[in-house]
Amino acid sequence: MKKTSTIVKEKNKYEIGVIINNTAYIKSVTGKTGLLNIKTNQIVGEMDNYYTIYNVNEKLYYQEKTIEERSEENNCNLKHTIRIYDALNEKTLVDGWEVVKCFSGYYDLIAVKSPIDGKVHLFDCYVCRKSTNIFDMPLDDVKKFFGWHNYTYLVVTMNGEKGLYRYSRCNDGPNLILPIEFENIEGHNEIIIYTKNNKKYFEYFDKIDDKIYNKVSTGFDEITVDEKNTNIVYCKKENKTYVYDILIRKLLFSTDSDEIKFMYRDDSEFNNFYENFLFEIVKNRKHGVISSKFNKGIRETGTCAKVSTLLAPQYDEIERHCDGILYLKKTDKIGLFVGSSYQNQIIEPKYDKIDNLGSNYFALY
Repeated sequence: MKKTSTIVKEKNKYEIGVIINNTAYIKSVTGKTGLLNIKTNQIVGEMDNYYTIYNVNEKLYYQEKTIEERSEENNCNLKHTIRIYDALNEKTLVDGWEVVKCFSGYYDLIAVKSPIDGKVHLFDCYVCRKSTNIFDMPLDDVKKFFGWHNYTYLVVTMNGEKGLYRYSRCNDGPNLILPIEFENIEGHNEIIIYTKNNKKYFEYFDKIDDKIYNKVSTGFDEITVDEKNTNIVYCKKENKTYVYDILIRKLLFSTDSDEIKFMYRDDSEFNNFYENFLFEIVKNRKHGVISSKFNKGIRETGTCAKVSTLLAPQYDEIERHCDGILYLKKTDKIGLFVGSSYQNQIIEPKYDKIDNLGSNYFALY
């Protein structure tokens, strides 16, 4: 009889909100909330003024609490702590840890600071019971990198080195896709540039048939992104520069020029069949123009880009008037380039002045 009366008393004392396995979310008459193991009739931890969220599918409870802290200057600071309870295995994973950053609106991906080691730990609800879980790693910092195709990428830092973590609800493949061993990780457009042992690499991701594929470049001395066209990446290695178009995932060409920069994309009538890019190069302080053209079926055929030198590096300056019209300057004289890599006309610099009269008519003085 004593046991029966105790159970009745507990049921009358608490209002049950939800039950996951043997754990119930309860609320007392005083407004405090907590968790109750209905099998053992024991309260999990302590009851308090928690803000509670639960994940029925993953069988997890999150209970956040706000604490006021006074600084030495008597300023009031608010700190948020959290308890994470695994209702499947009936154990507390985190209790009273400080919330550093919540990357998901429902605490499913959260960085928390441990009062034990003072380090940041990353909790991912979708891998917390799997071998890919990195929760036990004592991290210095976790920052959101970017989101792509329903994935969230985070840069995790430990002992001054960085790695890349991929968060996904479908949990397809490894989560720590770049080990924590890089000096720096940057994101530009659709690529990741990372540094290791003073070498730089770039990596891009493709999604094919709901699977993520990545390709890593070889090591370079320097990697930069073009200021005008962020799809163009320059990778320098010794005295050569390799030019990539990351939109089509192809190497356009390589050059031993001292400098190179994107000029424009050829949008002529032939562009229905070809992609054509023009680049200005500088070698020994002289300027020239290189064209990189390839068939639009390159992804299917695997054919390489056709590279041609439209203007040898022999000019003091090349000024782009508009697409398809370039002014060529040498020893205070001016010349003209009109056309594209398909067909063009070059008038060498021997004129004092050129006026564009429109409709591809020019007055040469």
